[in-house]
Amino acid sequence: MTKLPSIHDGYLDDIDVPMIGIKLEHGEFYYNCNKKKVVYKMRIHLEHICCRCVEKGKYEYRLVGVVEHSGSMRMGHYVAYVRGGERKSSGQAKKESGRGVWYYASDASVRETSLDEVLRCEAYILFYEKI
Repeated sequence: MTKLPSIHDGYLDDIDVPMIGIKLEHGEFYYNCNKKKVVYKMRIHLEHICCRCVEKGKYEYRLVGVVEHSGSMRMGHYVAYVRGGERKSSGQAKKESGRGVWYYASDASVRETSLDEVLRCEAYILFYEKI
């Protein structure tokens, strides 16, 4: 049986989660929203909420996917930004400092995109994987 993380004194004890999804509450889904753009990073560190003894790098995660929603609460459109694996130098895609190649997917179309475009989008859900 898998032991679930417990909260003790404001910390998560013994957390070892390979992937984290973060749903951002902004946009037209919420009435009291200030509609400011949410800034998120390629890498996040969760030591400050995961353990009382700070082990640098043990709880480091990197961005691997973003879901963006446009439209209203009743109707709209979702697109995804997904981090692919590294490509060999003979491929057309460019590696971005070891961060992998990013793709934009919308219904029937998929295209390569840049990390800058990913970080500029108005994210609805963020997916991070443990490094």
